[in-house]
Amino acid sequence: MRNGQNRLRNHNQGNCNCDFPGENTPCSCFLSRFRDEGIKRIRDGLYFADVNLVCVGPGGCHGIDALIIYEWSLIPISGNPSIVGDRTKVGNDRVEVAGSGRFVLSVVVTFRCVREEEFTDCRKRTAVAFTQSNP
Repeated sequence: MRNGQNRLRNHNQGNCNCDFPGENTPCSCFLSRFRDEGIKRIRDGLYFADVNLVCVGPGGCHGIDALIIYEWSLIPISGNPSIVGDRTKVGNDRVEVAGSGRFVLSVVVTFRCVREEEFTDCRKRTAVAFTQSNP
């Protein structure tokens, strides 16, 4: 994937709420969003970011789920919950949480829309409180 990123040029990064397609933006991800509250529990210990990648722009503007970047963080409120493994994942919307207790799980998602050799990134953040028993 790194080689694919290196081939792309003319990178634009902005806030999804203000990254509207314009004269200088080949394609935009301003309509990309979280579904509902954005983070959902699959089962105790396993959570995922529920996102919808939408790309808008002329000829060939498209998104690739495998290029979405997820940056996870956890703030414990009670107990001993913690993220297992890498906190930054590319193309993998899931995160594992060990331990038990109450916590706030947050994720920053970087959406990417591509057209030819140009791409535009935009970021969105959400946080949701959970309680889990020892998985």
